[in-house]
Amino acid sequence: MWRLSVKVGDLVKLPEDSHYWWGGKAGLVVDIETDPYIHPDRQTLRLLVAAEKECVGYAKFGANFVELISESR
Repeated sequence: MWRLSVKVGDLVKLPEDSHYWWGGKAGLVVDIETDPYIHPDRQTLRLLVAAEKECVGYAKFGANFVELISESR
């Protein structure tokens, strides 16, 4: 299975989707979840995303659904 090497602090682009508030926005990876017993190769990213009217929200995505924009140092 292909695995994107995403780290906490990386900036990623979310998939385009006009139905959801996060569609096409960028998000900052704040946590990476894995379950070694169920899916050891699958990463779930918790992202901080700019929402409407100066608010922020959180979203969760599989690492294979986002595009890496910028890596953290």
